[in-house]
Amino acid sequence: MTGDNKKLGKAAEEGDINSVQSLLSQGANVNNQDNWNESTPLHYAASRGHNEVVSVLLSNGADPNIEDRDEDTPLHDAAFRGHNEVASVLLSNGADPNTKNKKGDTALIVSARGGDYETVKVLLDNGADLNIHMDPDYVCGTIALMAAVNNKHHHVVELLLTKGADPNITDNEGDIALIVSARGGDYETVKVLLDNGADPNIGQEWDDHTTALIEAAREGHINVVEILLSKGADPNCIDELQQLLVISPLLDDTGENIGN
Repeated sequence: MTGDNKKLGKAAEEGDINSVQSLLSQGANVNNQDNWNESTPLHYAASRGHNEVVSVLLSNGADPNIEDRDEDTPLHDAAFRGHNEVASVLLSNGADPNTKNKKGDTALIVSARGGDYETVKVLLDNGADLNIHMDPDYVCGTIALMAAVNNKHHHVVELLLTKGADPNITDNEGDIALIVSARGGDYETVKVLLDNGADPNIGQEWDDHTTALIEAAREGHINVVEILLSKGADPNCIDELQQLLVISPLLDDTGENIGN
């Protein structure tokens, strides 16, 4: 039977539904985990986007929440590859959208990082937690919003915000979405954040209370400076490093007056 189990994994990966059905009828273990990464046939089918095979495996008792060596579930694999239809099938068959892998990623964080709008939407419509953090012990702890912001996926950022993500939340590293976007000159994401309730004057505590305006000005992103000012950013802001002299020339260029 060991041979049939291996064949089942291969057939699932290749999307060979006839072989999958035949092997299952002969008693192959639907939840067999391979020796390489402890992946199951469902992991393989999900990662390759084989919807019909995924459905057949699930109807024959495949565990939608089984984890491989990296603690990835089939839903993680589908999210990573952008297979939103597979994700939908898994979720409708009991997959937990908030399970974390070894790095602390949920499927939502994975899909937000990749800018996969449709899969993000499917996950949100099926109970994915918007503001769940990665494992705080993991060095790059983040949330779905920051995963999208860090990769400049403003359409995904907007979707997350319209579904209730907190635009002013701080991730495990102390980063704030508006400040990260302003520093990177990501005008579209800055605009989306401001239009959805981001505080233009919020300070980042770990970074000497720097603000989005200071970061945008320091990096020379004039268009970002302008939109921040138009949305109420304080031109007289000053952080603990006394960087007013750094941003003054750019604020002068926008016509803003700086007080004492």
